[in-house]
Amino acid sequence: MKVSLFPALRDLGRGSLQGRVVVVIDVLRFTSTVIAALEAGAKEIIPVQDVETASKLAGPAPRRAKLLAGEKKGEPIEGFDLFNSPLEFEPERVGGATIIMSTSNGSRAVVAASRASRLLICAINNISAVAREIEDLDNVSILCSGSDGEIAIEDLYCGGLLIEALKSRIAHDDLGDAGLSALMLARYAGSDTEKLLRLSRRGKDLVIAGYEEDIIYCSKKDMSVAVPELKRGALRLGLSA
Repeated sequence: MKVSLFPALRDLGRGSLQGRVVVVIDVLRFTSTVIAALEAGAKEIIPVQDVETASKLAGPAPRRAKLLAGEKKGEPIEGFDLFNSPLEFEPERVGGATIIMSTSNGSRAVVAASRASRLLICAINNISAVAREIEDLDNVSILCSGSDGEIAIEDLYCGGLLIEALKSRIAHDDLGDAGLSALMLARYAGSDTEKLLRLSRRGKDLVIAGYEEDIIYCSKKDMSVAVPELKRGALRLGLSA
């Protein structure tokens, strides 16, 4: 298996993911929230690049059928129904709903990679399930969303954990320096995931903003077997075998 890891959105070249199987990571908090929302019974999540597009897609539909969710620069968006926090996506709020979601990094990463042959969502919460889903493939690209175009250590760490889970299928020569760096980070940091998330820049920002519980939630490894996949522009629920 050959694995290409992109540490942040800025590292993508034009068309570099077209026709490939892509795994998108944004631990704090987009991919963690997508998993939580779909497991809570949301019908689908439509990721968009900006607030204006989200509002247009919501249209005149009853707000129970279509919900707006996301954040801008880490802050709630005025007029939106939900923030980018996995703990807000409860069954009674999102069950059966289409969620249109705009975030600063994760939703933009999905849009950027939307011409992939397959696009899967990964967080620390579902690493083993994603590994099982892709372990028999020959080529996979891992896209870390990062933060404002820069590397986010929690995303790189998650990518390293995914590579570690696939290690029996990957030769170091088929990994590249970015993937090898992520793997070394995962091995160095070990299993103290919550500590690493707290030390990250986005983790510190969440603590200051009062979202410490989100860090605890997002650090729980393999609490889910869901593997969300982009199909016809929307993320829907899949299950690892």
